[in-house]
Amino acid sequence: MQFSDRLEALKREHFKKDVDDPHETIILHREEIIKKSGEFWPLRNDEKKKAWEEAFLRFLGETDCKIIISIVDKLRLKQTYPTPWHPYHLAFTYLLQRYVFELNHINRRGDVMAESRGREEDKLLENAYQHVYTHGDIAGNPAKVYQQALTSREIKLKKKFKNIAGLQLADLLVNPLKKWVLIRKGLIEEPASGFEKRLWVVAEPKLRRSPYDGGIDGFGYVIFPK
Repeated sequence: MQFSDRLEALKREHFKKDVDDPHETIILHREEIIKKSGEFWPLRNDEKKKAWEEAFLRFLGETDCKIIISIVDKLRLKQTYPTPWHPYHLAFTYLLQRYVFELNHINRRGDVMAESRGREEDKLLENAYQHVYTHGDIAGNPAKVYQQALTSREIKLKKKFKNIAGLQLADLLVNPLKKWVLIRKGLIEEPASGFEKRLWVVAEPKLRRSPYDGGIDGFGYVIFPK
């Protein structure tokens, strides 16, 4: 079964709306899931919450993917650089860079999709993508590194309601995995829930790794400024 079909089946199993309408779907939103609000009200029941968590961890474990995490400390960025890049676009550039490195390493090509955030924000992100595609990145990697790996000079931007499976999975993973990285690096001290700890165990093997020593620092995740 395709990844998107598996995710759709998972959602319908745990958050059924109109079971007679095969086209009706639910969009996964981490914030609403945590609050158990809206369509995710069944999670107020402890047994259903446990069943969802078990099923999601199993789904993630069975999903063939590589995870890359990019974290920019906005306060330190502003303190360190007088005219820094927009932190969101800087984080995106580091993600794009490592994604392209991975594609070139395995001799594959791919495209890039991000969540649409509004007309102005989308335009800025499109410009950031096209600048790297055309001119290379801030680390000095030339444009050809990107052009030989990416299938298009245009980034794809989709709204949440478009029901893009990959964007929904990313929405569920980004915050808990950011927390895992920051704790691992000793940058924060926060208690972790039992579900978070189990998610980290399942997700950690999926982080992109160095082809030389298997390390994940700088490969599976990057923090800037260091």
